[in-house]
Amino acid sequence: MDSLGGAITGQALHTLRHGGMQVSIGYTAGTAATIEVTDLIWKTSQLKGFLFTAFPQSVLADTYRTLLEYLASGALEPAVDRVFPLARAADDVRFSGRSPRGLPGA
Repeated sequence: MDSLGGAITGQALHTLRHGGMQVSIGYTAGTAATIEVTDLIWKTSQLKGFLFTAFPQSVLADTYRTLLEYLASGALEPAVDRVFPLARAADDVRFSGRSPRGLPGA
């Protein structure tokens, strides 16, 4: 799951295993992405979009519950580049290159 978008999308796609799937769910780091089509072709991987508002709240609640179970069990381990303390939230926004609302500019 890619909630950042932007340049991260192509980088994340490159890390997928053969037959893997990347689901784009946000664009905090930007709306434009560049990918290597060979990451799709040679790995037979997939890149899909997901629109939260297209699903009933009950389906989203079940999905979040399942994701949290995967996280708690260690079956799903998110890749974290860096962590900022709350007092440095502005640094986090500058690092992502986006405004707090996900719009271009800081």
